[in-house]
Amino acid sequence: MEDGRRKLSYADLNARTNSLANSLAELGLKKGDNVAVLLGNRVEHVEVLFALAKSGLTGLPIDPKWRGREISAAIKFFDVAAVILESSVMPSLADALSRVEFHGPIVQVDGGTGLGGGDFRAYGYEQLIARENPREPEIEVGSTDVFLIMITSGTTGFPKGCLSTHEKYVLSCLNHALGGRGSSSEDIELLVSPLCFNSGRSSALGHLFWGGTVILRERFDPVDVLETIQRDRVTYIALAPVAADRLLNAAAVREYDTSSLRHLRKAGSPFHPRTVDGLIQFVTPNIYQSYASTDAGSVSLLLPEDQIRKRGSSGKLIWAAESMIMNDAGEPLPTGSVGEIVCRGPLVCAGYYKNPEANQTSFRNGWFLTGDLGYFDEDGYLYVVGRKKNVIKSGSVSIFPDEIQDVLQAYPKVNEVAVVGVPHREWGEAVVAVISLASGQQASEQEMIEHCRSQLAPYKAPKAVRFLKDLPHTELGKIATEEIRTRFRDTFAESCPGPHDAAATDREREKNR
Repeated sequence: MEDGRRKLSYADLNARTNSLANSLAELGLKKGDNVAVLLGNRVEHVEVLFALAKSGLTGLPIDPKWRGREISAAIKFFDVAAVILESSVMPSLADALSRVEFHGPIVQVDGGTGLGGGDFRAYGYEQLIARENPREPEIEVGSTDVFLIMITSGTTGFPKGCLSTHEKYVLSCLNHALGGRGSSSEDIELLVSPLCFNSGRSSALGHLFWGGTVILRERFDPVDVLETIQRDRVTYIALAPVAADRLLNAAAVREYDTSSLRHLRKAGSPFHPRTVDGLIQFVTPNIYQSYASTDAGSVSLLLPEDQIRKRGSSGKLIWAAESMIMNDAGEPLPTGSVGEIVCRGPLVCAGYYKNPEANQTSFRNGWFLTGDLGYFDEDGYLYVVGRKKNVIKSGSVSIFPDEIQDVLQAYPKVNEVAVVGVPHREWGEAVVAVISLASGQQASEQEMIEHCRSQLAPYKAPKAVRFLKDLPHTELGKIATEEIRTRFRDTFAESCPGPHDAAATDREREKNR
């Protein structure tokens, strides 16, 4: 494993991990304590994860970009007993500690020995490693003990904490290693997805479980990715759709040899068909897409040979997942019918930390309710059509945003699109499309609406189109739909017809027939 700063063999990894685990115990941490981890893509991040696993401590990975207010809320809610962080996070942690009472150890991985001044128990990471206590920790850790509390992205209120047991995480990592064509000790992964998120973390640990090599990168740079693939003969990489598009838009994509890649996996949202075509033409035909979430774990996998034949699908169920489509009454729906995707199996989270309401509403008769809508075709392939909460109720009909997004995304002038429902006095909700155009392109609102009307029933066409230079994204590379919905929720606040404007209302109804 290497990150550009340090290279580590498996023997070194084990010895350093043991030293760290034993040193954490000497600091007074005990089995079951929650340890906040605020680290980027660096070898110490992986060392910390293994040390926590060996010592029976529970990790709480936190995005190092979080600010003091967010960190203080996490420390308080998740009962954090210790913090391990890098120097870039120190100003935010200092702000957090001014907001919450905290007396646990603080370990800094790079430079110094922690916070200066104040009543803090601060330690330097390498000082703990240098105690050289490489014996295996004498802590009994069970398969049902909680290994990680994984913070969901959260769209409203404070994010939830998914409980991942040791059994679940081992199986999750093995699933990454075994998925598709399988992994071996000859595999080399280039990890550009953040280790603080589950997709990057389980991918990296999965390759280490199998004896492979992991190259860590702090951020995505198209040219660096291409150079690294060619130089190190990288065999595996996972890319968010926005990263894949940046790779394809880089002029250098045609200049590098990427033939070593035998596994290019999507991270986050599905690839658009146009992206799949570009990756096949210029990068590799060995593309894998899946349906997965922090809460549900991996559910399905779409193999390279199905990327064209089953376009839009998330693939067939993996070996560790059961799934079906359920209606609101909890009854299974037949093939081809759209309903909520529910799943069960060892990869599903064990529940939510200090959140009995979420534990009650997220499970029904042993099935986890994903909140996603989808269907299975006659061949057993899963198709996801959108989020249950994102369905737009316009008049008396339900409109799926993903259907409209697919139509607009296929338009040559469009780079990215998000479709949301916003309040409308007459219709309850109305469809708004928010679009970023491809470089050098121009388009009008009416042009986009007419394109949708040519492909969809008139009532599905957007009532308004707004243009942004770039759409906002989450840290996982997904379009930040909630942020967009909030920004444009007042689109029809003044213009929509009220009860006094019957003629305008009648014209609107006639247009949408």
